[in-house]
Amino acid sequence: MEPDYIRTLIDYNYTEHHKVWDQCIMQLSDEQFTRDTGYSHGSLHAEVVHVMNGEWWWISRAQGQSPQSQPKPAEYPTRDVIRARWDEIEAAVRGFVAALDAAALAAPVQYTTPKGEVIDNHVWKILLHLCNHGTIHRAEIMAIAAQVGGPTFDLSFMRYLYGGRY
Repeated sequence: MEPDYIRTLIDYNYTEHHKVWDQCIMQLSDEQFTRDTGYSHGSLHAEVVHVMNGEWWWISRAQGQSPQSQPKPAEYPTRDVIRARWDEIEAAVRGFVAALDAAALAAPVQYTTPKGEVIDNHVWKILLHLCNHGTIHRAEIMAIAAQVGGPTFDLSFMRYLYGGRY
């Protein structure tokens, strides 16, 4: 896999995360943001914390670490606290990906799950999953936002590639 391919996907992931954050999440009232809808992780608050934690989880694994637990939504009580932590994670992911060459991207990596299972994986597969995870959950965020009366919009990869002209 070529490093530019994964860099494009990572940039798409974060460009769309910021779009969702600014044009959807920040437009909601606190009640809308924290309302449990019964879908996916329940509230938009819990959903965005899950996405953020997932990115930390997977970038840690791509670096050969084995995180064993994730912070709970209550540990990120406000959007400001979430945004500050997510910005740190984004910087770590972008920094890691910027330094990769083809060999590092193809490198094997091993980590241990919280259940004690040792997993053999590859850096590129983990980064691809990180991006796919973001795509899945942005769609879920749009569904939850619609349920609580928030704004929704197109998150197409082609629209991203062509600057909204697709």
